[in-house]
Amino acid sequence: MNPDPNQSPQLPDDEVEGEWGEVANPVEESHQEDAVESDWVDAGGSESQLPAKRNVQSQTDVNHIVGERADELEGSKKKTKEGRPVTQLQVHEIKGKGANVRLDEVDKSNVKRVPKKEVSQDDIKLTPRGAEDWGANQGVDLKWVMIGGGVVIALVVGALVLLPSLNNPDAVVSNAEIREKAEKEFIEKRRDVIEKLSLGQDKAEQIYLDYVSAPIVDEVLPLLRDSKRVEPMVRDRFTGAKVSKTWDPGDGFSYRVVIDGHRPFGVLSGSLQNFEEFISYFVMENDDLYLDWEATVGYGSATFDELRLGVGDPSKIRGTIKPDVFYSASFPETKYKSFQLISPDGIDMIWCYAEIGTPGEQLMSKLFFGGDILKKEARPYRVTLALNKSVEGAAPNQWLIGGFWHVDWVSP
Repeated sequence: MNPDPNQSPQLPDDEVEGEWGEVANPVEESHQEDAVESDWVDAGGSESQLPAKRNVQSQTDVNHIVGERADELEGSKKKTKEGRPVTQLQVHEIKGKGANVRLDEVDKSNVKRVPKKEVSQDDIKLTPRGAEDWGANQGVDLKWVMIGGGVVIALVVGALVLLPSLNNPDAVVSNAEIREKAEKEFIEKRRDVIEKLSLGQDKAEQIYLDYVSAPIVDEVLPLLRDSKRVEPMVRDRFTGAKVSKTWDPGDGFSYRVVIDGHRPFGVLSGSLQNFEEFISYFVMENDDLYLDWEATVGYGSATFDELRLGVGDPSKIRGTIKPDVFYSASFPETKYKSFQLISPDGIDMIWCYAEIGTPGEQLMSKLFFGGDILKKEARPYRVTLALNKSVEGAAPNQWLIGGFWHVDWVSP
């Protein structure tokens, strides 16, 4: 059957509307405007059977229709009523002068559909604070306001402190200048102390006479160095006057100033009314002369009676030390150096050992040894030591030297 030239050829129903949605038909409108012949013919001009394809009059019409269709498909963002994209079409074939054009649907077998996810109210989760304070002004934590204010104040104060130095570069003093100034002040102060001690023999003798003749402890305390600290110890050991207030020692006292240690001090020595020998120590405090009670009596954290029994607090012990050669299995000569430590009153003694190579042994060696050889004129020294408990298997009166406070009995 020949088609009606006044009737536009129709696409099959499955090509106009299908699963992918509706397809607009611009070819239909173009055919009505541009067609000039009423018959479908093949290239030879003979009549042919109409295939299930769309027939256009000329190559120009084909190009126009195909171009218009392509532009519409590529540029359009329209969707069908169901929300699916418009079916994409492509040119299948072109034949002869009066080209046969078939517009087929794209193969949809390889197209993967992504299911649309429905978002419910339950999917929107808010933290408790967010739920309660949504849209509210959260404000600023007072703690951070205070910290920030403190930082600002510190910066302002620092700037004010540095301002004089910035305005006056000559005011900036180097560390070396500060150290040099401190050393100069120390030397001048030390020289002043030594001078006052050197001129203090008469006062030192009077202080000592008042000390040994005082009948009560309250008369003693004002004469002592650091009296508030030593008062409990003085009251515990006070035994009363040793001489009468009318006793005159005459020329029996001698006085000297020691400047070798960390602190210069005066030493007054002699014999009492009962011919008991003594040594007393004096220091300058607040530009005045005082008796150093701890050094004068040889006070220690434990008595020598306790130390002989291996008990007591050995943290600070005053005594007179000298080298010895007494060793034992616990203190072998290959590992230790042996010493005698004699009590301040000269009655009791204990053995002390310094482990070779320790700081205590090195300090002792400087006093008594020239290398490993005992000095020919090795005299006893007054020292203040820290002792440790003896090693396992040692006798009670054998102690290990744990620390070296200082030579002599005056604390710095």
